[in-house]
Amino acid sequence: MPVFRPADMELFAKTHPAQFNELQAHSFNFIDFVNSEESFTNMRVVTDALELPAIAGIVKACAEAILTTSPNQKRLTLKRSIGTLVCAVMEANGYAKTGIQRAVPPVPERIFHAAEVYRRADWT
Repeated sequence: MPVFRPADMELFAKTHPAQFNELQAHSFNFIDFVNSEESFTNMRVVTDALELPAIAGIVKACAEAILTTSPNQKRLTLKRSIGTLVCAVMEANGYAKTGIQRAVPPVPERIFHAAEVYRRADWT
């Protein structure tokens, strides 16, 4: 099994400053949570085994923090920021976007309607 490589947060902050600030300002520590080996393992399993969006592997653990964010516009911005961080973590670990969006299973309710599906870059 490959060694986990966390996403470079300095680079993430420079390339996605709005998303970084949004995640950093939230009371739930999304940055450390998403950019952890445990979260990556969950995202990798749903990606490789089930061909689901990577975010499906972590949505249950952060659902309450997302659902208690209001108003709805701020919640939408937060979800986009989480998705951007998921992308950084997946890419840091050898995955690439497929250009395919799939539904994210409702756990406990539908929080993300659709999200990116990834594939290991070395799998053709």
